[in-house]
Parts: sequence; structure tokens; C-alpha cells
Amino acid sequence: MRFNLGEVWKSVEAGDSKPRRAVVIATEDDRRRGTLFFNDGDEQSFFWTELTQTGNWQVDTSPKPTRSADVLKEIILRKIQRHPVCPAGMSVEVRQTSGHDWEALPVPPPGQHIAYADCANYISTVASALRSLDGVRLFTVESTLSFPMSWMNSGDDAGDVVARMMAERQRRSLAAIHSGTTDPITPGVQEPSASTPPSTIELTARSTIQSKRP
Repeated sequence: MRFNLGEVWKSVEAGDSKPRRAVVIATEDDRRRGTLFFNDGDEQSFFWTELTQTGNWQVDTSPKPTRSADVLKEIILRKIQRHPVCPAGMSVEVRQTSGHDWEALPVPPPGQHIAYADCANYISTVASALRSLDGVRLFTVESTLSFPMSWMNSGDDAGDVVARMMAERQRRSLAAIHSGTTDPITPGVQEPSASTPPSTIELTARSTIQSKRP
């Protein structure tokens, strides 16, 4: 039997909850020997019989697992930090392309704008091997606003909603002044009372409105 380029293997040792996985990135000796790139970034060369004789490895046809962009970036950084074509301070940006697919973009050292083509090519090679093993996992940041949102329309833009809240607060302030109230409601940040939790919506509104100005 022989190795095939791009073939993914995994360990099947008993009790291994997180099997080690590897992809074939090069072959020699009429594909009887292959270089495997492991999901921790290591590279090792095996004869096909050497890898399979213990029965602890097999071809993996299951869907790819996913990892966070930070984990993928860390593996690539460890590789380029040890490679002679990559200068000190070279970094990468892991970016989603579609679904769980991703790419790694080379980032030159701080203050430099040199392309470092050899290092960029090496980063592309490492990223290609990792993509055969893992997809990227993105986390959804959920809103933690502390005021009820049931009155908002589902299609409203968050910035417009906050702007309307500020306009309503200002309208109430003007109404209070015209009615002779000695302590009008100020359309800014109010001091919370002992029984009222502090509100953060005014600060959010100011930040949102300011960011929309040209």
C-alpha cells in the first residue's frame, strides 16, 4: 500500500479522546514513504508499513474539526519562528473566507513593509496543510445591554435606536423645562440613585452618534 498526497490520518489508540491527526504533504520511494504534517505542527516521515503495522493509525474520512483562529495562528507562528526564511517579528493574520474555511495572511515585522516573499510562501504552505486538518471556529459576541429590548423593531439599526432614545430624552427634558419643573431631565449621563442601577445607554448613544459624523 502507498501514501496519497492530501490524505488525512488519525491515531486510533484506545482511550484517546482527542486523536492525533496528520496530513500527507510529500511522498517518496514510489509513495511508500510519506512526510506527515501533524495537527500540532510537527512533521515526520514514515514508511507506510511502519505507520500501519501497529494498527494504531488509519485513514480519516470524518468531517474536519474546528479550532479557534488564535490556536491556528499560534501553530503557524511556532513554525515560522523556527524557519530561516522568516525574519524575527514576522506574524500572521488568520481570517475566515467562507463557512469554516480560512486563510493565513503574512504580516511583516512592526515598522517594516517588505514583502518577504519566501516567508509568505512558507506561511501559505503551512496554512494549506493545517486547512486539510482543521476548519476555523468563530465565536459570536452576544449583546449584554442592561435595558429591555422588547420595544425595538427587529429591523431597526442599533445606532438609529439609540439616537431615537436620545431624542426622546431631550424632548422630555424640554417639556419639563416649559412646565416649570425646577430640576429638568438632562439628556446626558444621569447620576444613579441608591435604588436605581447605573445606566450605560447614554454613553453608548454618544459613542454611536459621534462615530457616524463624517
